[in-house]
Amino acid sequence: KSIAELIQKKSQCDFFYIDRLSRSSIELAKLYKEAGAIVFFEPSSLKPDKIHLFNELIEFIDIIKFSVDRIPDYKVVYASGIIPLEIETLGGNGVNYRFNIEKQVKWNHISSYHVENIIDTAGAGDWTSAGIIKFLTNLNVDSISALSKSSIESMILYGQALGAISCFYKGARGMM
Repeated sequence: KSIAELIQKKSQCDFFYIDRLSRSSIELAKLYKEAGAIVFFEPSSLKPDKIHLFNELIEFIDIIKFSVDRIPDYKVVYASGIIPLEIETLGGNGVNYRFNIEKQVKWNHISSYHVENIIDTAGAGDWTSAGIIKFLTNLNVDSISALSKSSIESMILYGQALGAISCFYKGARGMM
C-alpha cells in the first residue's frame, strides 16, 4: 500500500506531530490533514532559509508550540493569528496562547507552576508537548475548533504540569 492509503485509515491518523521543516514533513502534514488528523508543529527555530517551507506548512497546522527563547520574533512576524492554536512557552514565566478560531489577535497568559529545588529543566518543553497531546487525544475531538477556551487552558495546564514535574529529574527522559 502507498503511504497515502495507509494514512487515509482514520483509526491510524488522529494526530500528526512535526518538529522539523522539510519537503517531506509538509507532504505528510498535507496527507494527514486530508485524512482528518490534527497536525501539531513544534519547531525548534524558524530560520530565514526555511520560512518559505513554514509558510507552505501553515495551511495544514492546527497547533504550533514554540519557545520564545528559540523564536523570539514570532509574535511580531505573525502579528495576526495564522494557525488555529498558537502556544508560546516562556519557561518559568508560563505560557502565552492565542486561539484563532475566535479570530483573536490577543494573546492570553497562563502562569507557570511554582517549582522549587529544580534538578534539570532539560526536556520540560517536550513533556509539556506530550501532556498537551495526551490531553487532546483524551478529549477525542476531530477538530481544534471543537475546543472551548476552558478546555484549551486545561490542556495547556496539564502539559505545564508534566513539564514542571520533569524538572525534578535529571535529563530530558528522567521522568520516564
